[in-house]
Amino acid sequence: MQVSNALKHVDIQAEHVQNVEVKELNDPVMAHDYFLAIHNQSDQALQLHANDLVLVDQQYQEYAAVVDPHFLEPIPAQQKQWIKVSFHYPASVEADVIKIK
Repeated sequence: MQVSNALKHVDIQAEHVQNVEVKELNDPVMAHDYFLAIHNQSDQALQLHANDLVLVDQQYQEYAAVVDPHFLEPIPAQQKQWIKVSFHYPASVEADVIKIK
């Protein structure tokens, strides 16, 4: 998955790992799990918040991230860290990009 990253000195890559059906509706909602590899190349710790991460579909709709708080610990300077992120959106939606605000 492509990542649109607004942060300087931070390299972020995303790997889609699984889909889990959350609810049954006319258009089932799926939880799409991703692992983000975040390499903080700056000289300061990086603190990400769940609301910094959104998934954007091809119609420019945004879906908020669901992140376990223990994955949101500060990333030390010059360190790489993996975080697991989930986005919940209808099965009919085609994801386009993960955006870091």
